Amino acid sequence: MAQDAGIKQALDIQKERAHQDEQAKNEIIRSMIQTGQKDKIKKYLKQALLKSEWKEEVTKLIDAKRDENVVRRIPNEELVHHVLPQARDLVPEDIRNDILLKVLRFMPEEDEESSIGMLDEGEQIAETKSDGGNDSDDSVL
Repeated sequence: MAQDAGIKQALDIQKERAHQDEQAKNEIIRSMIQTGQKDKIKKYLKQALLKSEWKEEVTKLIDAKRDENVVRRIPNEELVHHVLPQARDLVPEDIRNDILLKVLRFMPEEDEESSIGMLDEGEQIAETKSDGGNDSDDSVL
């Protein structure tokens, strides 16, 4: 019985943390919208993707999906449903890292314990960038 109570307590803690994470995420997004940073990051993302070969790769995915459905015309909604996950996977790692860094820079300072995981990831990204990543578009933020 004590073990069941411990499991329940652990699940409750996990749910509360997930709820707090969701609230923090929503607050960051709301703040980014209010300050215009979300639009700047979206603009940067669009420009970076167009400069990379991402668009050409996604076009190939779309063409391949259409070729699979030669017998019938595939509706755009269905096409997007099939291609979107793959298109997201094709976003170059350096662009993903740049976006993450821009978001991390925007986030308010947190207490050390709650931000350890994020800082570790950010530090890894910063190390990657210092090894040759191009950080020329810091003016976005």
